[in-house]
Amino acid sequence: MARFSSYDELSDLVTKSGNVLTVTMAELRDVNGSGRLGPYVVESISKALASKGIGHYPADLPQNQWESARLFRRGSAIADLYELLTNVNEEGDDKIREYTSDDAKERLSKVRKIVCY
Repeated sequence: MARFSSYDELSDLVTKSGNVLTVTMAELRDVNGSGRLGPYVVESISKALASKGIGHYPADLPQNQWESARLFRRGSAIADLYELLTNVNEEGDDKIREYTSDDAKERLSKVRKIVCY
């Protein structure tokens, strides 16, 4: 059974999954109402996802139904991290170091304890 049957349901699922979700291209093809994946279909899927505030990796969606794509909520911390990792520059290097610093990990751990307990 499909996890979602519309782009709205998919958008809700991305949000409920912590702003990141991996899906198969077959699932995206089906929600798009397409019979086969091809360049125009994956372009249509990409635009439909963008209209729901969802980005994807890889940037060029695969045309093979068995391959997967990682979806993420645009504007989220995950999207920020994706941008840092895919746009190579020295400023991004500094920000990646901040994300992975022990101090950042400690702060995140404290937040988790407050939120989860």
